[in-house]
Amino acid sequence: MAASAGYFAIGFRSIQVIQVRLRKADYKPPLDRASKIPRQNAGYRVTDGNIAAVDFGTTSVSIAFITKGDEKVTTFTLDREDQSTRVPNAVLLKKEDNGKMKVEAFGSIARKKFTSMRSSEHHTHVYFERIKMLMRREKAVDRDTAVESFSGEKYYLVEVIAFILKYLRDLLIDHFSCTVKPLKTTDFDWVITVPAIWDARGKRMMREAAYMAGLLSGYGGITKFTPVSYRSLPLPDEVNPDRLSLALEPESAALYSQETVGDQIKSDPDTAIIQHPSDYMVIDAGGGTIDITAHIEVDGSIVVENIPTGNAWGGTQINEAFAKILEGIVNDPGFEKFLASGDRSQNMADIIKIFYTEFE
Repeated sequence: MAASAGYFAIGFRSIQVIQVRLRKADYKPPLDRASKIPRQNAGYRVTDGNIAAVDFGTTSVSIAFITKGDEKVTTFTLDREDQSTRVPNAVLLKKEDNGKMKVEAFGSIARKKFTSMRSSEHHTHVYFERIKMLMRREKAVDRDTAVESFSGEKYYLVEVIAFILKYLRDLLIDHFSCTVKPLKTTDFDWVITVPAIWDARGKRMMREAAYMAGLLSGYGGITKFTPVSYRSLPLPDEVNPDRLSLALEPESAALYSQETVGDQIKSDPDTAIIQHPSDYMVIDAGGGTIDITAHIEVDGSIVVENIPTGNAWGGTQINEAFAKILEGIVNDPGFEKFLASGDRSQNMADIIKIFYTEFE
């Protein structure tokens, strides 16, 4: 067996995560092997106590934080109307002077504004929803991958994500600007969740989006879209890369179970239905993907028994199946005839309302 290890820091406790990969019985090592470079706590650092975490899902998004001295993690309220801490991954941007863009609304509010917007306003706005799955479905996803807005315009996917991350960052920092001891962006260590089945290209794109959003620097962050062309998108400056971590979603769930469920069992073992689990499977059923991993707890460490597996089997597949049924009934694949029959943005808004509001 071969194992790779890493560390997660939760509060003041560090937990080692070990991934075990099984090899065939007839496995033969290569004839030549590079000399191993000694690692001393590589990829691991003790935080200053301020951590902000973004759960960037296909269908929804949330952000949580903990600051030095806090005993519990706080989940930020993103929708003041519904007092919701988790909102749809939908963003409405408005075009401003000099080619600049500004997030006008996010979440369910963005969806409501777009679906009720007058036709005369469509040319000044850009709307995206559920874009993250493109990072997995495309065969060749890289920093130059373009995504089409609901109005038909194309933009770089990594920059769209950067605008969303910047918006979330600004909400959090605005909140702390009113506290007794204001905190800046650079006072935080940032964590962003990613599906375990994503390859290195998708993970790298998320890191670049964080740099563009200014999560790790003192500057304002992205303000314009780069016109999509044959030229490669410029590399962002990697500022404070050690303050950004990508957390695999099933491993985050495993750590939560170990910390929370385990503590609940310890606090009242006589009434607990089960004993402290040491062998368990994590099935992360999200809106876009389903990730499956098996874990074993050994001496306080989490051993990942299998390579994470899964696919695009999330809840949005039901919406897409429903769409296919309607496409067949009206004989309009992709609803292209309907979209071309009038104002494309307005027609797209009607489709959103049918499949992601009324149907759900």
